[in-house]
Amino acid sequence: NGTTGTASGEIGVLAKNIDSDELYRSWRPIMQMYDGDTIYVIDSTVTDPGTLHRESYVVHTVQMTPSGVGWINSSRIKRATSEQVAMFNGWSRETEEAATSESHESSLTEDDSGSTDVAATEEPDPISIAELEAAWSAIASEAVMGAEVTTLRDLYAELFENNKSDLVIARIASGRIKQLDVWAALQKQRVQIEKLREDLAAKTENMSDYRLMVSMYGDYAIVGRLSLSNTFNGRLRPFMYRIQEQKSGRTLGYLPTNDNWDLSSLIGQTIGVTGTKSWDPNWRVNIVKAERFDILTPNATAFQPSIQ
Repeated sequence: NGTTGTASGEIGVLAKNIDSDELYRSWRPIMQMYDGDTIYVIDSTVTDPGTLHRESYVVHTVQMTPSGVGWINSSRIKRATSEQVAMFNGWSRETEEAATSESHESSLTEDDSGSTDVAATEEPDPISIAELEAAWSAIASEAVMGAEVTTLRDLYAELFENNKSDLVIARIASGRIKQLDVWAALQKQRVQIEKLREDLAAKTENMSDYRLMVSMYGDYAIVGRLSLSNTFNGRLRPFMYRIQEQKSGRTLGYLPTNDNWDLSSLIGQTIGVTGTKSWDPNWRVNIVKAERFDILTPNATAFQPSIQ
């Protein structure tokens, strides 16, 4: 009746394939009409005979119902800018800065004596796929032995567990987990090769350098190059420095920040840390509880951090 019709049975409504005018190429159903449903016809077209249709046929373009499901090609999606996100969420940059300032002020408490204490550091924000992909890009550019494979894999595993219902995020996360598993196996293999080389050197009594290192660094809990971390960066995980093995670059452990030490100027230098090293089951890394540290390469050339 004009532009309105009534379904006399079950009718599958298909999404048009914008790359083809032939109906058989529009195969994805997006909604179902049932007997008695009202159909609003927007346009009707008589087609020419096609590949699978020897005779002409009529195609009705109908109005989408609230129960319909739309599909978007992911290759046609562009990441929103920060300004666009702000507009979408209905707040401006000034509002965000004011909220941040208010949050900082509220973290300061004053007791009866007039002294000011700073509240405990808040837990990092929930992990996002964008942050992890940025960390992946940074780590992928490093040498395999120096990459923080285990910690990044744990982050992707957490993201996967929290977003199983999101097929896109789950697919990306599971793919990264498989890649990082390969990297971890490669790291393990190289460590085993290095150990075999050390054993061979010991058997041939070529241990002068090793004995010297033990005599110099034997009292330290950990000795290595001080570096920044791509994962324990204060956003994905609490901020900690990374201690890397000098020769291979593999991660030996992590050093939490200490208000009494400013280590930012020592990035790239070799330090020896006195204290205790223990395994943290939550982060699945070695954490060094430091008592003091020594600079073992005081004349080293200044190193510019690659992570800001």
